[in-house]
Amino acid sequence: MTVPVKVYTTPICPYCSNAKQLLKTKGVDYEEISMHDMSSEDRQALMKKTKSIALCHKLSLVRPLSAALMS
Repeated sequence: MTVPVKVYTTPICPYCSNAKQLLKTKGVDYEEISMHDMSSEDRQALMKKTKSIALCHKLSLVRPLSAALMS
């Protein structure tokens, strides 16, 4: 089973850079979504969904990553 992976990024986030590098190393395809390209409303909705302003290291983003790396 293939799990789609989305990585929400900002240019200066070390968590984002590390996650992308790990995915590349493991050969995992992912969709990168720049937080700077999202509307304010979309960012607010994502923060509400994850219950955090620090989106890049939330468990809700780690679960798909973990599943993808285990395969």
